[in-house]
Amino acid sequence: MAVEALAGLASKENFSAVALKKVENSPVTREMPPYTSLMLLHVKGRRHAQTRLVEPVVSNVNQGDDFVLITPSEIYHYKGEFANVIERAKASEIAQYVLQKKDMGVTSVNNVVEVDEHSPSGDERSEGQPAGAPDEDECVEAALVAANKVYEVQEDSLVPLPDSWGQMPKIEILSSEKVLVMDFGSELYIWAGKRGCGDERRLGVALGRELWEEEYDYSECDINPIMPMMPVSQAKLTGSRPAWGLCAKLTENVETILFKEKFIDWPDLAQQSRIKEVKKELDRYVAPVSELQPCDAKMLLEELPLEPDLELEMTHLGRGVEYYDEEVC
Repeated sequence: MAVEALAGLASKENFSAVALKKVENSPVTREMPPYTSLMLLHVKGRRHAQTRLVEPVVSNVNQGDDFVLITPSEIYHYKGEFANVIERAKASEIAQYVLQKKDMGVTSVNNVVEVDEHSPSGDERSEGQPAGAPDEDECVEAALVAANKVYEVQEDSLVPLPDSWGQMPKIEILSSEKVLVMDFGSELYIWAGKRGCGDERRLGVALGRELWEEEYDYSECDINPIMPMMPVSQAKLTGSRPAWGLCAKLTENVETILFKEKFIDWPDLAQQSRIKEVKKELDRYVAPVSELQPCDAKMLLEELPLEPDLELEMTHLGRGVEYYDEEVC
């Protein structure tokens, strides 16, 4: 053995004389987390319901849509009286996912508080702003999707992705080698693949912050995604990002539900649950040694059986009553 190893084995240390420093229990702070301490999620749409972060104020809650209010210790699901079934189902799935997975910074929550305006079964009652026009869901949904902006970090700059610009992105753009910046108005995400270059990751954070801090410009869009329910005549189409907005970093495979909802083909939450149940059933299933298969009656009718041939002492007797030799005949 080496001299250093022998010296280490021979040494004696008195660990009782070592004074350890007491470390205060302080919460771990995460750089650019994908959530805040108070978030109001607005679920609106009819074909592909959009889930967007809006300012957590009472004036943003209306009777025509569903909302999910998230804090570290509470989750509320507000059910608008005139919300459609797609909005209702989507908001319920999001609230349950956050509860079960402890997503979006949630720590100690045991149940989702249902807030209904008129149902006696609701845990709490509340009255929101009046609902909009009947065709409002489709118009707002289309306008929100048209305002989406997706960039890829390439050679010290942000390059727009044409296939994902102005529409709902697809999962296929999330390559493990890429670093993307996605702008959804009140939310901006810097997404990094697990095999992404470290320099590109740092550059993506710097460029994403720069994009977030500069003035936004939605003058060419039909709606301001930061204030989707405000009339265009009153909404500001240019300006700075709001303080309640979200500029966050995300890594592959640890995305939040709010980020996943931006994609058109992210697997449905209920579908994922069903797939897991089916896989469990398949794991428990043991294939039988032999299986009985139904007989094809048509095949039996088409195929004629061979004529029987009894052979004794090199003589073909056929059925045993007369001489029979197929070759001679």
